[in-house]
Amino acid sequence: MIYVIGMSHAINVLKAAAAGTFGLNHENWSALESGGRFFTLPTKPGLVPGDSLQAFIVSRATAWGSVAEMRPNDSGGKQVTAVEGYVRLLESIAAAGAGDIVFSFMHGNEHSILSLVQHPIPYDFHLPWEAQSTLVDQAQPLAFEIVRRQMDAALNPAIACLAMMRSKLPAVRIVHVMAPPPIESDAHIREAPEVFREKIDKTGVTPLAIRLKYYRLAQRMLTDSLQALDIALLASPAEAVGTSGAIVDDYAYGATHGNEAYGRLVFDQMRALAA
Repeated sequence: MIYVIGMSHAINVLKAAAAGTFGLNHENWSALESGGRFFTLPTKPGLVPGDSLQAFIVSRATAWGSVAEMRPNDSGGKQVTAVEGYVRLLESIAAAGAGDIVFSFMHGNEHSILSLVQHPIPYDFHLPWEAQSTLVDQAQPLAFEIVRRQMDAALNPAIACLAMMRSKLPAVRIVHVMAPPPIESDAHIREAPEVFREKIDKTGVTPLAIRLKYYRLAQRMLTDSLQALDIALLASPAEAVGTSGAIVDDYAYGATHGNEAYGRLVFDQMRALAA
């Protein structure tokens, strides 16, 4: 069985997989009240065994906030805490085994929240593992460690969600689906800025080169963290990514998401992993 659990980045993937009309979209998903349990999604014939999967969308109406977090403990390590509803949801599929697979779309907008809107004082930074890294003209250089700490805090809820998932589902294959790269076109973002409209109108969109650095940093930090949890990270489909490393307009939705065509590519990746 395929299980999908996540937030807004799961919507167009489920929409692409669904048989018939899928009523959930980016305009209404935040009001979805799932009742705290997975729902059965009939899929297009022949896509997956049984022509269905199990899904759960964590919406604003779910009222779980950031769902989970990692906190320091008294021994100098970290402990994971999560809302009771999330823990119960995971426990409801505790019987899943090695033949099942869980795809996580938990959180995913960390790089966008940190980098989409141009800072009032433009800055840039080097990624230390990229020898050819350059800075945007007239941007104030910022120490990498400041950005790393910024990203570490932003990723905390996502990593905590996945750590709790692994704790409750020790025998199940878990794959976390990386959110799409930044959208290549500033014009596309300005046409559909989602919740960022007011801030973008005020200070603009951050240059793509910086947004891509934030994305690559998030991907690297997630990879390192998830390896310790025996959770794979599924990269964005190459067909949707341009030579710049950003998602091209044909596969973009709004300011930070992939559209249904992007969702079809991601679901094809998921099917291949689940086969």
